[in-house]
Parts: sequence; structure tokens; C-alpha cells
Amino acid sequence: MDSLLARTQASAEISAKQGEWHHLEVIIRGTVMTVHLDGNQVVTLDSPGFAHPTKTQFGMTVNGTTIDFDNLKVFATE
Repeated sequence: MDSLLARTQASAEISAKQGEWHHLEVIIRGTVMTVHLDGNQVVTLDSPGFAHPTKTQFGMTVNGTTIDFDNLKVFATE
């Protein structure tokens, strides 16, 4: 199970201070998801589930303390 989970998860350590605002961008193209924080790529993950033709949900998980989201926008380009 650990090897399966390792292929379907990605994480990155970042430096962010409480009270600061940042720009997070998540791009999914085909089977690849790329995450940018303040214009810098921080993590990428290739998973066949991203390109599933009937995918209808997208969610975020925050580990640790809570995070406030503001001006959340979701776009489809295709």
C-alpha cells in the first residue's frame, strides 16, 4: 500500500509566515498536475486520474494549521 500511495501523492515544503498572502496556481494538463506558489514551481505529480474523462471534483487538503483562501477561481480551458 505504501508504494501505491507514493505514486499518487506529492508534497513540498514551503516557507510561509502567518499573516502573509500568497498566490497559488494549480494547473492540470492531461495526466500532470503542477503547482506554483508566488510564480515558482513547487511540486508536480503525474497521475492517470487527472485525465479521467468524467472527473467532476477537485479538492484541496491542508496539513497542519488552517489556511484562509480568498479569491478562489477555477477555470477550464478546453
